[in-house]
Amino acid sequence: MSVTKMSAIKSRWVIRDEAALNRVFGEIRTLIVPGKPYDVIFRNFTQRRTIPQNSRMWAMFGAIADYSGDDIQSVHDEMCYRFLGTEEYTILGKARTRPVGTSGLTREQMTKFMDQLQVFCDEWGVEWGEEEHA
Repeated sequence: MSVTKMSAIKSRWVIRDEAALNRVFGEIRTLIVPGKPYDVIFRNFTQRRTIPQNSRMWAMFGAIADYSGDDIQSVHDEMCYRFLGTEEYTILGKARTRPVGTSGLTREQMTKFMDQLQVFCDEWGVEWGEEEHA
């Protein structure tokens, strides 16, 4: 088994065995700046949404956009707002609200979201080529 390091803003590792744990400890030691505090979060690993799920979601958004005449990003934002809700953030000292995005969803959460999109498509008569993304 192995360890996977994922980089975004922070370092993230998925530890699957003791050898991987030892490699992570070694890598963490190289990141530490003496005297600087760090926040370490340890939790069970959860699978994020899959690439096929993401492709299926965007196919659905595209079909809704074609049906409604809206652009695909606006459809994305509306569906996220409608089914996932909103989150607050601050930019330039101002509090703002935006739809919750899909990139952090787990496989289960993404499945639920796409089920809601499917119901929406069915109610509006939107056909999106489901057979290609089954």
